Amino acid sequence: SVSPTANTTYTLACTGDGGSASDSVTVSVVQSGTFTIAGRTIIDPDGNEFIPIGANANGPHWVWNDTFIGESARAEKWRWNTMRVNMCWPEGCPDVGGWNWDTNNDLDGIIQEYTAKKIVIMIELHQFTGADTLSTEDAARLVTFWTDLANQYKNNPYVWFNILNEPVTGGQSSLSAWLAMTEPSIAAIRGTGANNVIVVDGSMWGQEAEDWSCGETSAADSAFLAHVPYLRDTYGNILPSVHMYGVW
Repeated sequence: SVSPTANTTYTLACTGDGGSASDSVTVSVVQSGTFTIAGRTIIDPDGNEFIPIGANANGPHWVWNDTFIGESARAEKWRWNTMRVNMCWPEGCPDVGGWNWDTNNDLDGIIQEYTAKKIVIMIELHQFTGADTLSTEDAARLVTFWTDLANQYKNNPYVWFNILNEPVTGGQSSLSAWLAMTEPSIAAIRGTGANNVIVVDGSMWGQEAEDWSCGETSAADSAFLAHVPYLRDTYGNILPSVHMYGVW
């Protein structure tokens, strides 16, 4: 006798007729028309399990100039369903080869082309990789950046928001910095009413271990273990993203 709430998980215990306290089933109630993270499973807007498969792509003010608009047919041939669009602010990315940073500045055009084919566009800001902290000005600008995008795309579930690429250098001393850099933007996105999936990178690059090989990470050093349960409970639809460097 429960009135189910969307995007909520319930555990139902069996009683009577020989049932015992150990007999239970977990049921996830998913809101139709959105992506929902239910436990370890991502449910797409059609109610099917969704496993992200894809690649990084060139976005606004990015360091490579290969055109991304007009290439969705290639993504379909690879059966990709997710594209992580790397971008920077106009003055942000380093100059590589003198290429034209403006080739892929039409973010809305990218989103319209790919999401029309139900390919997720994960907008990723590469601005502060390994920065550890933000100035007051940059922190405010970051929140404004994500607030504007959330207001623009909150009705398109196929747009996901990847707050920052590898924002801190790792270790226990960086865990509070990771949360301080990440949470204000998450709160701002949810404040617009957007329930889009929010992707958070770990506290370290390379398997969350700062290592090109199979390095180990202690639980105490992991932003995922330290903060993602809190972020999920508070904001919902938070997806941690481990960056694999040279291993799988």
